[in-house]
Amino acid sequence: DGDTNNNAPVETEQVCPTCGKPMVIRTGRYGRFLSCSGYPECKTTQPLSTGIKCPECGEGELTEAMAAKTRRTYWRCSNRNCKFRLFQKPVPEPCPQCGTPFLVEHTKGEQRWFACVKCGYKKADAGAAGTGKVAPTSAPGEMPGNETPSEADEM
Repeated sequence: DGDTNNNAPVETEQVCPTCGKPMVIRTGRYGRFLSCSGYPECKTTQPLSTGIKCPECGEGELTEAMAAKTRRTYWRCSNRNCKFRLFQKPVPEPCPQCGTPFLVEHTKGEQRWFACVKCGYKKADAGAAGTGKVAPTSAPGEMPGNETPSEADEM
């Protein structure tokens, strides 16, 4: 499909809490967000939520955001008092080893795998490779193709 428009709103099943119309996913200058389909009459917006509770404060949910300077997507806690940030996409799949409520997605070239940020558990994407084998292991924090957690904290 060469005729798809990346900026076209994508309908969701969520309902606007203000007017009751369906919410849509839009792309703005700071990334993707939920917006009322009744815009401009209704200007309700919300950040895109992953449905994953914040591992640091336990109160908010991880939401998608974009750094204004670097235009890089990251995920942060919806609780404004919490400073938790994550620079790899969280996937709502619990870690089978330590029970962390999510894994993060990593890619390098055509390879895709998932890892736990706490214990370092890794699993290959069965859909991409079809092998179901665990990705090559490295020490926790040394994840190929991405920065270590300490580098992510410095951003």
